[in-house]
Amino acid sequence: QNKYKEAIYYLRSVLTIEAANPIHWSRLGNAYFQTALNLQASATGADSAKFYSNQSIYAYQQAMQFDPVNAGDYHYEIGRNKARIQGDYAAAIQSFQLSLQSNPSMQSAREDLGITLMLSERYEEAVSQFQTLLSQDPNYLNARLNLGFTQLQASLTKLELGDYSSASSYA
Repeated sequence: QNKYKEAIYYLRSVLTIEAANPIHWSRLGNAYFQTALNLQASATGADSAKFYSNQSIYAYQQAMQFDPVNAGDYHYEIGRNKARIQGDYAAAIQSFQLSLQSNPSMQSAREDLGITLMLSERYEEAVSQFQTLLSQDPNYLNARLNLGFTQLQASLTKLELGDYSSASSYA
């Protein structure tokens, strides 16, 4: 954790000299994100994690401003912050979708979109994302595992709701 805070210090110093450099902004976003993840894992760091996550999002937005060609990559990183640190699945879904508009073949964005849709109980949409990944790469193990897990979750949810007839469609 201290190495990321040290990186934040140095990157902020560099940005006072080269404020329009998207690489520095992106690296700063990464350092903030890693710090947020580390704080989130600690028992008392939830509020600090959100602060660092917001700083990470700001850094990626700055990078995007100076490097719009790679906007998809920055939207993906913003989505990861929204989903993993802040638990804002709706905003994360939107960011992952923006990422895929820029780069439809970005597997990590599609996978994280599928996972976030599943966590939002939007199972059919999640299944579609994992099936798209598998159509692009039939050996993509994470897509296969997430597809199975999503189908299982959808079946269990339908059973909990008493919809026994359609639960078998996911099994």
